[in-house]
Amino acid sequence: MRISFGRLVAIVALATLTSAQPASAQLGFTIDPTQGFPGDTVNGQVDPATVAANCTTTVEGLSAVFTDLFVGPFVSSDTEGELPQRFFPDPENIVYENSSQLSYVLTLLVVLGISQNINDAAVGALRKLSS
Repeated sequence: MRISFGRLVAIVALATLTSAQPASAQLGFTIDPTQGFPGDTVNGQVDPATVAANCTTTVEGLSAVFTDLFVGPFVSSDTEGELPQRFFPDPENIVYENSSQLSYVLTLLVVLGISQNINDAAVGALRKLSS
């Protein structure tokens, strides 16, 4: 399976945004788990004001969300902090031993790229998320 870099950025952006938002800020609705089958289409409505208040629709807004992630959990790419030390327990001796560590570093690079809009990464991510 081949995937373009732009699509990869969008996937990581969507996953990061989804996991980074507190539950109270997520848009959605509850579905009765006893109805329907996995993969079924579900139609619903959301309040446009709620969408406007909770969704990032500008490059600046998306960059700001990712800047918060970069300086927060990703501790500005430092090796000391809760998140980096989950993957690299010894900040003085960074050794790559598994794919989870590589995934962390690649996610860090995407977060940095979108936060600083490097090579229009935020523009591309917003475009992919909007389509």
